[in-house]
Amino acid sequence: MPPVQTTGLETGEALVVRATLAEGQAPHAVVLGCSDSRVPVEIVFDQGLGDLFVIRVAGNIVAPSLVGSVEYAAEFFGTRLVVVLGHSRCGAVNATIDELQRPSENQSRNLRSIVDRLPPPAGRVHPCLPDVNFSPGPPSQPLPRR
Repeated sequence: MPPVQTTGLETGEALVVRATLAEGQAPHAVVLGCSDSRVPVEIVFDQGLGDLFVIRVAGNIVAPSLVGSVEYAAEFFGTRLVVVLGHSRCGAVNATIDELQRPSENQSRNLRSIVDRLPPPAGRVHPCLPDVNFSPGPPSQPLPRR
């Protein structure tokens, strides 16, 4: 499949916006979303450069570094809105289900770290995995007020 043609970032107004953003940013929302290239966050929400603080990771897993990124946006940019964006037919979730059903022996430790963080949600929504135990972590803490 050939790549979809998009407008470049080196034209007209985009150059002015990028020059302005080089001085600083003030995103009005944080979006934690999957890395899936079919879900472009700025396009989904019809937003431009600098409007969103986007954190993307395969499977939409939440690890300490990602939570730290949300806290960073809240503390340093005053961003108060956090959106967790999911999508259907997630390859990382499907790979996790496959891995739980048929464990592989040579999976990289980095990919394994994604699989290890996904079983609880996959087990709750996929009926073929009733033996997956879901133990929620500690309750999430509210973001600090500025």
